[in-house]
Amino acid sequence: MWDDVLAPQIAEQRGSDPETTFQSIVKERIPLGRAQTVDDITQAVIFLCEAPNITGASLTVDGGYTML
Repeated sequence: MWDDVLAPQIAEQRGSDPETTFQSIVKERIPLGRAQTVDDITQAVIFLCEAPNITGASLTVDGGYTML
């Protein structure tokens, strides 16, 4: 959805290319200051799999975006 719909429209509004737009939005909206990686998600999955006392929980891995 980002690549096909949002990036082109937002980039056009901002007068920049889609990649630059993505990077600026990440820096503006994510307190960690970077997009989440596969390794970030992997660490969360491993944590949930190894924790014997956690069941039926969801873990938000978004660099602090939902804190705002």
